[in-house]
Amino acid sequence: MYYSGYHPNTGKPVHVPRGADEKAMQRALLQPHLPQYRELARRARTQSGAPPPPRHKVPRRTRVERSDSFKS
Repeated sequence: MYYSGYHPNTGKPVHVPRGADEKAMQRALLQPHLPQYRELARRARTQSGAPPPPRHKVPRRTRVERSDSFKS
């Protein structure tokens, strides 16, 4: 499929990145959490017209005070 550019079951054409720049952008889109790919992934998203990734707003954990009721 990736060599021929056609899906093996349907026979429909599939986009296959051929150039080094396009391959690097595809890799960056698959691994945007790695620091070396962040800027390239951002550039690839803007070129493709995709929306920016969602911001995860996870609350920070608060430290739980230990209870003395477990001591014997």
